[in-house]
Amino acid sequence: MLELIQVDRFFGHFQALKQINLKVEEGEFRGLIGPNGSGKTTLFNVISGVYKASAGQVKFLGQDVTGFTPDKICHAGITRSFQIPRPFREMSVVENVMLGSLFGKGTKNLAPQEPLAEALHWLEFVGLKVDQHTMPGELTAGNLRRLELARALATHPKLLLADEIMSGLNQEEILQASKVLKKIREELKITIIWVEHIMSALMNLVERVTILDYGQIIAEGTPEEVSRNPIVIEAYLGEEETAGHA
Repeated sequence: MLELIQVDRFFGHFQALKQINLKVEEGEFRGLIGPNGSGKTTLFNVISGVYKASAGQVKFLGQDVTGFTPDKICHAGITRSFQIPRPFREMSVVENVMLGSLFGKGTKNLAPQEPLAEALHWLEFVGLKVDQHTMPGELTAGNLRRLELARALATHPKLLLADEIMSGLNQEEILQASKVLKKIREELKITIIWVEHIMSALMNLVERVTILDYGQIIAEGTPEEVSRNPIVIEAYLGEEETAGHA
């Protein structure tokens, strides 16, 4: 479904991604982990069109999407949630999700009532139980994450890039977020790539894990395999000793 071939990304003379070769199959639930500064968010930005790969190729469903803008990437079927939720603060929760529905499908052949009905459906799907006219500023951290996911799902993606959706959540909210991800995977059959620092949650849900360090893939395998991999253990121990990479 998604394939990255020899992908590099430079910022000036700094190389943030180095020769990334990654293949994710349709229907897969893939974890993407690594120490702070390892290139995880940069990789998401390249896949989603925020950054263009400095070298290499990004292919999605057999199509070369290297250099596509974020809107073209979204229309192709890739959407993402952000590490820091980015709702439109001046819009209600239902309007935020309606915007996702309209952007993902375009306005062609949409009945006037369809975006609203669809937005309400996605709010219910992710378990955001607030009045539809509630403003984002009134939401808890956990509910902001739900809103972010509802808006992403409203674009009808084939691939969801989930960026640290459990960051800042308490234990109960982490449990609820895990249930939503499992529901997305089981009921919608959407392929998911998930960046997360809460290892216990990630390892219980994903099928395979890819590990980045200093912009390179250093290991890949099942959760059981990578948790025993000495290279992976060293990368994380090194992060603790040095307080993260620059």
